Order: sequence, then C-alpha cells, then structure tokens
Amino acid sequence: MEKNTKKKKIVLPVVPLRGKVAFPNALLSFDAGRKGTIEAIKKASAEFNGELLICTQKDTEKNDVTGEDMYTVGTLVEVKQATPLPGGAVRVLAEGKRRMKVKAFAEDECFFAECVPLLPVHGDPVLEEAYLRSARSLVNDVLLSDGKLGKETAARLDNCTDADEYVDAAINAMRVRLDVKQAILQETDVVERLKLLERCLNDELEIAKIEKRISSAVRQNIERSQKDYYLREQLKAIHGELGDDGKEQDKYREKIEQKNLPDYMKEKCLKEADRLSRMQAASPEYTVITGYLDWVLDLPWTEETKDTEKLSDATAVLEEDHYALEKIKERIVEYLAVLKLTGSMNAPILCFVGPPGVGKTSIAISVAKAMNRKLYRISLG
Repeated sequence: MEKNTKKKKIVLPVVPLRGKVAFPNALLSFDAGRKGTIEAIKKASAEFNGELLICTQKDTEKNDVTGEDMYTVGTLVEVKQATPLPGGAVRVLAEGKRRMKVKAFAEDECFFAECVPLLPVHGDPVLEEAYLRSARSLVNDVLLSDGKLGKETAARLDNCTDADEYVDAAINAMRVRLDVKQAILQETDVVERLKLLERCLNDELEIAKIEKRISSAVRQNIERSQKDYYLREQLKAIHGELGDDGKEQDKYREKIEQKNLPDYMKEKCLKEADRLSRMQAASPEYTVITGYLDWVLDLPWTEETKDTEKLSDATAVLEEDHYALEKIKERIVEYLAVLKLTGSMNAPILCFVGPPGVGKTSIAISVAKAMNRKLYRISLG
C-alpha cells in the first residue's frame, strides 16, 4: 500500500498498543514483540518517513487482534529510535504529532489505517480560559504532592498556553485509568476535554486523601505495635530481675487455649492472664486473678456426661439409697421418664424443701448417681 499525501485522507501503518495511550507532543517508549507490530515499524521507517499510527488496544490481554479490537481514535507518531532486543523484539521511542480518526482498518503483513486528522473544536474563549485556569490549579495540586518529579512536570505544564495542548500534556502526566485517557483523547470539544480532565483530577485528589488516611492509620498501628513490643520486652526484663520469669502466666495461657471455652470467656481469661504478666506475685490482686482463673478453668464448660437411659437402673439406685420417701422417688422417676421421651425439658429445676437432716442433699446425690451425672454442690446461703 502506498502513502497518500492528501491532508484530509492519510494511510498509515498501525501499531496496536497495549496498556498505554499515545498523546500529541509527548514522547512514548514501548517494546514491540508481535510480528505485525514489528512489520508496521519497519514499514514506517522504510516507506512513511518514520510515521505510523498508534491505536490503543481495548483488551490488553488479547494477543491476536483485529481492527475491531482497537479504538478508532489514535495518535500519529514519528519513530525516533528503534533498538533491537534479544529474542527479536524492538524497543521503540516515538514522539506524538497529532490525533487521528480512523475511517477504516486493513490488514496485510501488518495493519494499515485510512484516517483523517482529528481537529480540536474551540468554543467561547472566555469559558475556555476559565476552565483552563481551574484545570491548572487542580493539576498543580495533584503534581506538587508527588515530590520533585511532580514539581518539574508542573513547571513544564505552566509554559503550555494552548488549552487543547495543555489537556494532552496534563493527562499524559497523570497515573489514571486507560479508559479515562482514551475518552479524553477522542473528545474534540476543548471545553468538554477540560471538563473531563477536571473530573479526573478531582477523583485523583479524593483517592490521594483516602490513601493518606490509610497510610497514616497503618503507620500509627505499626508505631503502637512497636511501642507495645518494646514495653513488653522491658517488662520481661524487670520480671527476670525480680525472679518472676512469667512461667505461671504462660501456663495459664496454655490452659486457656486448651480449654474449649466460649469465645467471650476465652477473651476475658486471656485478658486476665495478660494482667498477671504486669503484676508482681506478692500483689493481693495477683492472688484474686489466679483464683478466678482456677475457678473458671475448673468449670465443665463444654464437657458432658451421658445420661442413663434405663429407668429401672435409676429406680434401683433410689431404692438402694433411701428407705420410704415413695412419693418423692416416684416424682423423680416420672421426671426422668418425661426427660427420656422428650429429650429436653428446658432445664427444669427440682426443689426439695424440708428441715435439716430429712434427706434433701442425699436425694440430690442419688439423682445425680441415677442419671450418671457429676454432682456440683454450691452453697448459696
């Protein structure tokens, strides 16, 4: 195919570019490895005075592309340098010249495009200047927070007076999404381009604020963790000097971890064990905490005994342990029978009333023995 010299219709070799958008008046570096791309670069150097069209690829993961896989607005660039790389790839340095609108793609040894220049549309100059000043302010806010490199870029952009060129230079310097850059590239109305740029910059400033808050929170957490670690190490050293090496606290922690406690109780016990590590063994509160932990760890939180299923065995135990008391023993057997049938009685309470010595405690012991349960005696008065 031959190069068309008419200004309104130009035929150029095409490079489908992944992950980047080329802009006018900006240098672009990329590595070319696909056969068609390398052929397009060769054609540009040999037949088109180093000029080719760069169109961004829609799907960056796709390797074999067609014309439908590329955006129809790209940038005419001039290849400044093409350096061969190991494996047959080529590293290209190119300079953007102007935006182009593709009318049709054609494929031979590489892609070619019939395209026309995409010219900017200027409107009200006062409105355009107002949006340009607003965009400059936002661009400076974004770039000046980016260290020395950002300050150099901001200084370079300040020398740009044309609104259309300013948009190209500013968006090319920003780390924004590919689709956002492409949308700005293909917009022709200068005021609309400035609006898109402002919207993008406001998003970037908001993201920067969120990142700063996250970074500050992470730094505070790290500093707090380092402080806690330092103080704990000092506390260990103090305990060592006092002859209290903290082994008892470690034993409690180990017991708490091994005991199948509910989450809320496990958290409470570990907290109390941590308090022990900050106390001296001679402290009165130290004894209170150890007593509390011993009591909690002795309780059968999730331990269960298997109830006897034979009512005859329960009756035999009650008859063996107590003489007479027929109504009481009969009531207990009825309770056990209902419990066996239903499987649950919503934790009923049996209340034995009478003066001392009539057998209330011994009946309770017999009930536990008859049901094959452990008996815990708790005095409430």
